[in-house]
Amino acid sequence: ALLKGHQDSVNSVSFSRDGKILASASDDKTVIVWDLEGNQLALLKGHQDSVNSVSFSRDGKILASASDDKTVIVWDLEGNQLAVLKGHQDSVNSVRFSRDGKIIASASDDKTVIVWDLEGNQLAVLKGHQDSVNSVSFSRDGKTLATASNDKTVRVWDLEGNQLAVLKGHQDSVNSVSFSRDGKTLATASNDKTVRVWDLQGKQLALFQGHQDSVYSVSFSPDGKTIATASEDNTVIVWDLQENPLALLKGHQDLVNSVSFSPDGKTIATASEDNTVRLWDLQGNPLAILKGHQSSVLSVRFSRDGKTIATGSLDKTVRLWDLQGNQLAVLKGHQSSVLSVRFSRDGQMLATASNDKTSRLWDLQGNQLAVLKGHQSSVLSVSFSRDGQRLATGSLDSTARLWDLQGNQLAVLKGHQGSVLSVRFSQDGKTLATASNDNTVRLWNLQGNLLAVLIGHQERIHSVSFSPDGKTIATASSDNTARLWNLQGNLLAVLIGHQHSVNSVRFSPDGKTIATASSDNTVRLWNLKGNPLALFQGHEDPVHTVRFSSDGKILVTISWDETLRLWPVEDLDEMLARGCKLLEDYFVDHPESLDNLDKCQNLANKIAAASGFVRQGEKLAKEGDVEGAIAKFKKAKEWNPELELEPEIKAKQLAALAKVEQGTEFAKQGNFTKALSLYKQAQQLDPNLEIYANSWNSICWFGSLHGYAADVMDACEKAVAKEPENGGIKDSRGVARALTGDTAGAISDFQAFVDWTDNDRLKEQRQKWIDQLRAGKNPFTEEVLKDLLEE
Repeated sequence: ALLKGHQDSVNSVSFSRDGKILASASDDKTVIVWDLEGNQLALLKGHQDSVNSVSFSRDGKILASASDDKTVIVWDLEGNQLAVLKGHQDSVNSVRFSRDGKIIASASDDKTVIVWDLEGNQLAVLKGHQDSVNSVSFSRDGKTLATASNDKTVRVWDLEGNQLAVLKGHQDSVNSVSFSRDGKTLATASNDKTVRVWDLQGKQLALFQGHQDSVYSVSFSPDGKTIATASEDNTVIVWDLQENPLALLKGHQDLVNSVSFSPDGKTIATASEDNTVRLWDLQGNPLAILKGHQSSVLSVRFSRDGKTIATGSLDKTVRLWDLQGNQLAVLKGHQSSVLSVRFSRDGQMLATASNDKTSRLWDLQGNQLAVLKGHQSSVLSVSFSRDGQRLATGSLDSTARLWDLQGNQLAVLKGHQGSVLSVRFSQDGKTLATASNDNTVRLWNLQGNLLAVLIGHQERIHSVSFSPDGKTIATASSDNTARLWNLQGNLLAVLIGHQHSVNSVRFSPDGKTIATASSDNTVRLWNLKGNPLALFQGHEDPVHTVRFSSDGKILVTISWDETLRLWPVEDLDEMLARGCKLLEDYFVDHPESLDNLDKCQNLANKIAAASGFVRQGEKLAKEGDVEGAIAKFKKAKEWNPELELEPEIKAKQLAALAKVEQGTEFAKQGNFTKALSLYKQAQQLDPNLEIYANSWNSICWFGSLHGYAADVMDACEKAVAKEPENGGIKDSRGVARALTGDTAGAISDFQAFVDWTDNDRLKEQRQKWIDQLRAGKNPFTEEVLKDLLEE
C-alpha cells in the first residue's frame, strides 16, 4: 500500500498495538492517522513546525508527537489535544511511551531527554550527552531508557536519570536506538552507514554493513530474530542477527527516515522524504486461541460445567465461546470497557463489571436482566455469592457494594484507602474478601462489618481467592508475590518466583494447587507450601487473568497480547515432573532452591545444580570467604562426584589469585605495602601459587614511578627472572635502576627494550634516556614521572 496525503517529507511512522492503524509525522507540521488500506482516519494539526516523531500508547488510544517547535503534544485519535509538554529548549527529535502508557520520554537538540507524566509534569531530566539527542527508547519492562546522540554515543539510563552505561563505537552521529523484545540487547543506527547490536553493558555483539549511506532508523521484529534498517540510500534492509541480509526493500524515491514492524511481525511500514509511507509484505502449547474481540481482552471465566467461556473486552462487549474457540454469543450494552465477567453457580446468568460505572446481569442468550447503578467510578470486579442470590462489586471509588439480583443495593462496604480491585465470597457465602491498591485485603460479613485486615504485601493487591474449603485465602500483588493466609489474617506462605507483578491468583477445584498469572508473561502453579510446581510460557505480553476449569484439568489464561489460551494441567506427579524439568535452568543459578525441593532432586537436576554451587563457591573464594567456598564446593561434589575438584585446595587457590589481583590494583594506586602484604597472603594460602611476571612488574613499574624504587627492586628482579627475554619488564627495572643510581644497569635495560620493541615512539624516548644517562643527566624529572603514570 502507498499512503499519500502529506505535503512535505514524512519523518516518522508508528503502528498502533493492534496493528490496525498507523500514524505518520511530517515536515508539513501535521500527524496523519491511517488504516492499512491507506485511508486517512484523522489529521492532527497543532504543531508550529516540522513533526519529527510520533508514538502510540500501548492501549492505542492516545498519540504523542515531537516537533521542531520544542514541544511534545499528546492527542486522542480524533485529533483533540490532551496535553502540550513544554520544557525543551530546542527541537524535539523523538518521543516514546513507556510500556504501561503512564510515562513519556522525549529527546531533543538541547542535548537532554525529559521524562514526563501524561499531564505534562517533568519527572526527570537526563543530562550527559554532548550533542543533540536523536532517539529515545524504553526497555520492555519500562525501567530503562536508551538514548542516541550526535555525540556518537548511546547511553543507557534508569528513570531517575542515572546513567548506567555509555556505548561507544560508532564513528559518526547515532540516529536511532531500539531495544530487543527481551530487553537484553540494543540496536543502533548511525551516519557511519552501519548498524550495531550491543548488550546493556556496552559490549558490541554485531556489526551490520550494507547500506550505501547514513542509516536513520532501526527496529527489531516482535520475535527479536530480525531487524530492519532504513537509510539515506532510499532502501530498507531486513537482516538476521548473524549480520546476513534477508531482504532489500526498494521503492522509495528519497531517503527513508523511519521503519517499524507491525505487532505480528508480518508487515513493515516505512516513512520517507518522498512524502509517502509504504507498507511492505515479508514471508507454545495451547489447545486453542480465541480470536474475535476488536481490542484487548480484560477478563475471562469458565461456566461451572466447563463447556462455555465468557470474555470481557476493551471493545465494550462480552463474548461467549465453546472450548474449540467458536463464538456463541456477543453481549452488547456496556458503554465502556468490560473489566470483569462472572457466571452464576447454576450457569444460567452472567454478571459483568465495566468502566461505565455499572455492573450488569445477562442471560446466556445475551439479554440484559438488570443494571446495577450506584458506584461513583469504574466497577473493577464482580462476584456471585454461592447461592446465587447476591452480587458483590468492587470499584475505583474505594468501596465494595452488595446487591440483590434485581439491582437493589443492600450494603456499602467502606474502609479501603484505595480502589477495590477484586471481590470474592467465601464458599459458605458468609464472608466477603476485598482486595485493594491500598496493599490490604479486608474480610467482611454480609452486613458490611469488618472482620479482619490482611497486611503484608508491599504494593497493591490485584486479586484475592478463597480455597474451596473456605479456610485459606490467596492474594496476588504488584510486589511480585502471591501470599496465602488463614481467616484470622495470619500469613501462611509467600509464593516467590515471578519477576514482575502478580495479577491474578486462583485455587484448583480440589484446593491442592494454586495458579498465578504475572506481568512477566508467565503463569505458574504452586502447592500450598508455596513451592513451585509448573511454569507455563507462551504469552508474548503480561498475563492478567488465570482460571481453572471446573474439573481442574484445563487452565485458561488471558494476556495483554490480546489472546486467550487454554493449557492442559497434568495430575500432581506429572506436573511435578514437568515443573522440575522446566526449572532445570533455574536450579543452575539457584541450586539452594533444589536443595529445598526433594521432589526435583533427580540425578540430572543435581548434576546441573552442582555447577551452580561451584560458581557460588568460586565467587565466595574470590571475595575471601574461604570456609564458605569450601562448603559450596563440598555440596557440589556431593551432588556430582565426577567433578574434578578438591574443595579446600580449589577455594584457597582462587582466594590466592584474587589477592594477587587485588595487590596489583593497590600497586597501581601506589600502595605498595598493601600490595606486597596481599601477595604474601596469597602465597600463604597457596604455597604452590606462581605470581606471574606481570604482577611483579606492576609493583616494579608503579612503585618506581611513585617514588619507591629502592623498596620495589626485589619485585623488579623477580619479574625479570620469570621472563628474562621480555624487554618491557626490563624497561620497568631500568626505571628503578636509574632512580636508585645504577646508571649502567639502567642503560643496559633500556637498550634491551629498544632492541625488543616495535614502537617507534617508545624507541625514540628510551634512546633519549640512554643518551641523557650517558651524559650524566637524570631524565626522570617529576614531570616525566607524572607523564609516565598517566600513560
